[in-house]
Amino acid sequence: MNVLDYRDLNKASPKDNFPLPHIDTLVDNTSDYSLFSFMDGFSRYNQIKMHPEDMEKTTFVTLWGTFCYKAMPFGLKNARATYQRAMVTLFYDMMHQEIEVYIDDMIAKSQTEKEHIQVLRKLFLRLRKFQLKLNPTKCTFGARSGKLLGFIVSDKGIEIDPDKVKDIQELPPPRTQKKVRGFLGRLNYIARFISQLTEKCDPISRLLKKHNPSVWDEEY
Repeated sequence: MNVLDYRDLNKASPKDNFPLPHIDTLVDNTSDYSLFSFMDGFSRYNQIKMHPEDMEKTTFVTLWGTFCYKAMPFGLKNARATYQRAMVTLFYDMMHQEIEVYIDDMIAKSQTEKEHIQVLRKLFLRLRKFQLKLNPTKCTFGARSGKLLGFIVSDKGIEIDPDKVKDIQELPPPRTQKKVRGFLGRLNYIARFISQLTEKCDPISRLLKKHNPSVWDEEY
């Protein structure tokens, strides 16, 4: 299997600064609801069509000839921003009210079953109109709780996903600056559940200061 290398194309492409939703805000927006449907886009970026003028930029060679992508391939640096912009454009009137969308993760929310059916009907009509598909094996409908971007959302509020806690607990001791930053990043992701996190992590953060004497093995 050949892997396409888009590094040169990505270097030449201007960065798309369209923002992704802030995860804490997105999760907070579900806290006052009691019924959820969790959905996942099918084939992710491949559902977004390439602009005709940009197709040739994705050209690749195979044993059967030279081809290019008609749909957005994986590996392009602006794929995430492009997908999010498409979702905001198509669902602008539903987002932060009836649904939340983070790239290809979508959640419908409501207080009652009757309201939830109405939301799903409206959502499915919109998906059909723009020929977008969901992955049925990764969808859950009419749930009282579920996982959303590393958190558990329910009518009780927001809780941390136990799997995230387990992953942190089972991490081997970080022995490089990169792994220390990764460890701190995991803690920051669940900062809302840890009181005085900044103070508690200060001894670790000081290890990353430039003026701090080197405490790392030379090979790192």
